[in-house]
Amino acid sequence: GLRAELQVICRLPLPVALFESQACPGREGSSHSGQFHQGLCAGIHAALDTPVIGVPTLDALSFPLSFMEGHYLCPLIDAKKGEVFCSLYCVQQGNIVRLSEYHALKPQNIPGLVKTPCVCFGTGTLLCEEALSGIDGLTVIKDRFQAVSGEALLKTGLPLITGSPSGEAKPIYGRRSEAEIKFNVEIT
Repeated sequence: GLRAELQVICRLPLPVALFESQACPGREGSSHSGQFHQGLCAGIHAALDTPVIGVPTLDALSFPLSFMEGHYLCPLIDAKKGEVFCSLYCVQQGNIVRLSEYHALKPQNIPGLVKTPCVCFGTGTLLCEEALSGIDGLTVIKDRFQAVSGEALLKTGLPLITGSPSGEAKPIYGRRSEAEIKFNVEIT
């Protein structure tokens, strides 16, 4: 549970705590879980004077496929409301390179984002199955690569640490909040 996770995080011999900074599988599209994780990391920072680094979930989800040299990767996270969080990546010399911004898109817009040969995976694949069917050079993995492993979180996050981390972690939002939509305002 949470207590065990905190004990593990607090015992890390790293000078930085890493955490997922975008919607997480199992908690898709939930701003409450994002706020909880951000608050948890702020507490760790305050209590232990340990800087925190946010690792975008889409980036970390792509890590296990870094062996797919020359392929495009498109992780899809079910964002609810008929949308998926996604981004397009390419594997170059064993490194994952993000090619697009983070998006919240309707399934019918995903074919316009992907390039082939491409592997699509994650909790949003079922939602996008019809829109992605029939695209030559596209592989859809429905039942794997849906959660971020600790190894992927560490290996994706460690390169983000340059010099002295600021101790600030800012969330990445894939779409406008309900308040912004309802009241037609932009919150900065």
